[in-house]
Amino acid sequence: MVEDETINALVNWAIQQHGSNAVYYRFGSERHDMRHDYPRAKQVLREQNERSLRARYQQADDMIGEPFQDEAFAVQVPIVSLIKACHCYAYQACETEDWAESEAHAIIEAIEGALVRSLPGYDAAPWGLSADDVDKSAICLSQLISRKPALRSVKP
Repeated sequence: MVEDETINALVNWAIQQHGSNAVYYRFGSERHDMRHDYPRAKQVLREQNERSLRARYQQADDMIGEPFQDEAFAVQVPIVSLIKACHCYAYQACETEDWAESEAHAIIEAIEGALVRSLPGYDAAPWGLSADDVDKSAICLSQLISRKPALRSVKP
């Protein structure tokens, strides 16, 4: 079970984004603005985490603990830590058969995508790569090994 701080930090970060950086997620035919739907987003994330534990463990109720504590705070955590928190959440919440189609999955994917787009240098990076963008002079050890001819036994 993820800590309440994980859910709060991820959703609170999302609602602090404005303008072209605002975080939206699509679930079914509806588009949700995290700045307006954040209480629901937090509840959905918590409920999916609980469902996942129940799907995975017989003694899940012992692990769930206290009711969710919604807290509003300004998030001052490195972006990479928030991206990893998305991965942590997904790992803890993915045990239900419908995870990939769940609203919680849509929320986490939207937050992670927004976090990646907020990384320094993202906007300046090329959209797609051309031959000029790729350094092909480096040698990949795994490619050398796979090209190595099979050893033949030599009879004396």
